[in-house]
Amino acid sequence: SHGHHKRVGTLEDPATARLHESFYQFWPRAVLGGFRSAWILAGGASVKSEVLQMSVVQVLFACAIYFELGPLAFGLWLVQATVAVTVLEKVNYIEHYGLSRATTATG
Repeated sequence: SHGHHKRVGTLEDPATARLHESFYQFWPRAVLGGFRSAWILAGGASVKSEVLQMSVVQVLFACAIYFELGPLAFGLWLVQATVAVTVLEKVNYIEHYGLSRATTATG
């Protein structure tokens, strides 16, 4: 296993909430750090990178919503996407709050 589960409870894991860290401090670190971690693990800007491929799909989907359904639909899509990410990160925050462990040679 790699990524989050290999690094859970360490300072390298963006999805582990630090002790005394508020959710509002955790959220941007978890979202941006999680994306950055996935990007690196998937091979970055390689054409074979699933993260790159799905990012392109999301941009195309967002453009389709905006141009086919209008700015109101696009705004509502952005709101629901933000709520969905926030719910996911709230679960991560609760499940991993304050976890701390030492790393070993295997993770």
